[in-house]
Amino acid sequence: MLRGIIEIGGHEWEVREEKRAGPQSQLFSLTAVDTPRSRMHVRSFPGQPAGSLEEVELLAVDPQIRWFADPDGVGWEARIVVRAEPNGLDTRLVKFISEQHEVREGAYKFVDGLGGRTDEELGRLLAAAADTPKRSRQS
Repeated sequence: MLRGIIEIGGHEWEVREEKRAGPQSQLFSLTAVDTPRSRMHVRSFPGQPAGSLEEVELLAVDPQIRWFADPDGVGWEARIVVRAEPNGLDTRLVKFISEQHEVREGAYKFVDGLGGRTDEELGRLLAAAADTPKRSRQS
């Protein structure tokens, strides 16, 4: 079981490998050391288990889902969504879902995943997405 501290985007993250049964890829739970409400999960590639914290660090730069708290303390899930456009090009969006099931979407112009984004950057993306129509997520 891999455990330890890694650095991503200038922040330290505590890594804990989750115990998994069967042939599924490894799952790692990462929690920001300085911001406990900031966390993410990272999977190894199928058939390629991570054998070191350095390998987990490489995987953690590009996760598609991340959790963080906004300045008011509300928890949000940020998720990268790829949408096919009529012109044949794909658009990358970030979809935010709050603990109260409020949903917002905004442009995601970065080429990497959410691991390298700070909570402040995610908060700015969330604020920019506040202008989009709001709706509740269906359970």
